Amino acid sequence: MEIKTPTRVGLHYGIIYGLTSIAISLFTILTDLQQNFVISVLNMLVMIAFLVMPMQYFKSQNEGFISFGQGMGIGSIVSAVSSFLSGFFILVYYRLIAPKKFEEILEKTRESWEKAGMNEEQIQVAEKFTTPEVMFISAFIGGLIFGVLLSLVVAAIVQKKKPEF
Repeated sequence: MEIKTPTRVGLHYGIIYGLTSIAISLFTILTDLQQNFVISVLNMLVMIAFLVMPMQYFKSQNEGFISFGQGMGIGSIVSAVSSFLSGFFILVYYRLIAPKKFEEILEKTRESWEKAGMNEEQIQVAEKFTTPEVMFISAFIGGLIFGVLLSLVVAAIVQKKKPEF
């Protein structure tokens, strides 16, 4: 089955990127490398690849042409789908699979807040916004915004307009 519409290409690659992102997240959680610089760079490179690949695929399926708008559409869909999937994984993992791991993270975060000089009342307010549900929303919205911004750049580079005549 050939995937030719920007929506279908975006959905297809968004699911694959979402699953890849989940695998990377699980690896970083299990190895306690969430704050590792190399992992952050790897995540960025994977994201760029999963924006370039579907645009290049769409371009190859359309006689070598892709408009900026088609590229943005593909990139936006990839970003939305993958951000939702990876955010949902975070929610399920910390709420249902490993709530103790979340408590460990919350305790480390609490310690960093104390070191930063936050008082108990400020910490309690901040903890209300530090839940797996908020992490899901943050991952979804943050991933979507960053993905759309990165799609602007990738779509501008990859685009090749059909000649009018």
